[in-house]
Amino acid sequence: MDRALGMIEFKTIAKGLEASDAMVKTAEIKVVLAQTMCPGRFLILVKGKLGAVKAAIEKGKMLYDTNVRDSFILGNPHETLYDALDGKYTYEKVDAMGIIETSAVPSILFAADQTAKAAEVKLVKIALANNLGGKGLIIFTGEIAAVEESIQVAALNCENNGTLIDFSLIPNPDKKIWDAICD
Repeated sequence: MDRALGMIEFKTIAKGLEASDAMVKTAEIKVVLAQTMCPGRFLILVKGKLGAVKAAIEKGKMLYDTNVRDSFILGNPHETLYDALDGKYTYEKVDAMGIIETSAVPSILFAADQTAKAAEVKLVKIALANNLGGKGLIIFTGEIAAVEESIQVAALNCENNGTLIDFSLIPNPDKKIWDAICD
């Protein structure tokens, strides 16, 4: 598999930076995101070939296991995940908008991938930690039935791993709301 994403959320910034350095020295990966986040944690998101991402994530977890809050490895992520992470979205009149909120950032990326693969929906926005108190948020759109199905699949997984905070379905969202969230 040529495309994979991996993420670790560390409990402290110092160990997060140290582990991140060890991770990039372990395998041929690209750092997508490496940042501090509220409340005093560190987040690293990497991409590359599945074997390289697995090796890097395992190295970070092995070195600092007690400092890892959450992590994931995602092979073959849905192609819309990258655009949503980059904030590439435009207004479209849609039947419904779905929202999922989690207490851990790695869980939201996994949920975003599940959402996009569960039904015919478009990922609109993925918000990671900053200005969210360390939480994760995804917003996606589609027909009402597709949004409902995606919410059920992703929310159930987040509930099972204990990170689900809340979810919503907004039928026929108003453009004013869209403009507010897409700034």
